[in-house]
Formats: sequence, C-alpha cells, structure tokens
Amino acid sequence: MVELEQSAAARKGSNPSRSATFLLMIPELESLRDKLASREQTGRIRIDSESDEAFAIVPTIEDTFTINVSYSDGTYQIAVGPWYGQFEDIQSASAVTCWLLTPYYRIATSYTQDQPIASWLEIYTDAGWESTEYVYFEDSDSIESPVDNADKIVILTQAVFLDSSFTAYHPAAHLDGAGYPLGTIIGETTYEMREDGWYPTGVPIAD
Repeated sequence: MVELEQSAAARKGSNPSRSATFLLMIPELESLRDKLASREQTGRIRIDSESDEAFAIVPTIEDTFTINVSYSDGTYQIAVGPWYGQFEDIQSASAVTCWLLTPYYRIATSYTQDQPIASWLEIYTDAGWESTEYVYFEDSDSIESPVDNADKIVILTQAVFLDSSFTAYHPAAHLDGAGYPLGTIIGETTYEMREDGWYPTGVPIAD
C-alpha cells in the first residue's frame, strides 16, 4: 500500500551509517527495514535494533508513539502499546507498519477502571473509520462489543508522515485542510461516554 519504489541497492548505498546489526537480520525484516530507510533519513524517525528478529520504529517528533516489529515462528508481529497484530506475510506487516506512521491508521483501547478490555486497529476509508485486528484482554466469548462496560477509550494517532497515495486508495474519504481524517486529534486522546456517544474528555458538547 505504501509506495516506496527506490531500489534496495540504492537504499543501502544511500545510508552508509546503518548499523551492522541490521545486516544480520532475517531477510524479510531486512526488506521492511529497507523500505523505511528513506523515511529514517528525514530525521523524523529512527530505527532501534533489538535483535536479529526485532526492531523498533521510534518517531523523533512530539505526539507520537513507537511501533515494535518482530518475527517469530513464521509470524510477523506489529505492536503499539497494548495492541498487537500478527501477520503471516511481510507485505501485510509492512503495509500496517508504514500506514501507522500516518494519521490514516490509529490504535484504540477500551478500559474499565483502568484495566484494558480490548485493543484494535482503526483504518480510515471512504466510509469513515473501520475497526479490525482486535485483541481482547478478557474472555472474548463473554464480550458482545469491545466497548462493553468500558468507561473510557484511549486512541493513539500520529502524523509522522502523510502519504499522498491515500487518496488514490480512498478517493471519497473526507479529509480536513491538512489532509487528515475529519476530526483527527494527534497524540493520545481519551474519550468518555456521554448520553449520546463517545466524546474527547474535557471537550464540551456543542448545543
């Protein structure tokens, strides 16, 4: 989904300061790391190596979050805060990773008395926000909705980069003047339930 067409050889040659640790990574993670090379050169992110099967993408600007990427037993895992998604192919893992650096993907977590109930990925489309990749921290068979009994929802949104290809995939999506999904609040935002829905904490309801 994210269009980074620079060749692998060009990417490697353009960043001679890369840590030798990355050269020991399994080939699939190395390919994802290569896709992020040009973005790392902007200075807006850095890549921290944790092992030959894991690394972290750490934004260097405010109101952002770290994305952890790992590989184990044929599965790629992307993790942000309490949420994680598991993927069998590097293409899916790569797409989710790159789009999480934009405001078009975000992470939501529901809580009751500060204990997480569920966490999920939200994707902005022509139809608005769509939820997927749920992780439940309680017995999911007893939960009809990830917001059942929740007293707050915390949403993580960042805009480290904007991707111009978004409108090609979703030409009817509603965006604001900055190119963000309508109503976007960058950073960590807590929502509370009121009489007619969920609202950001501390934001008055318009008459």
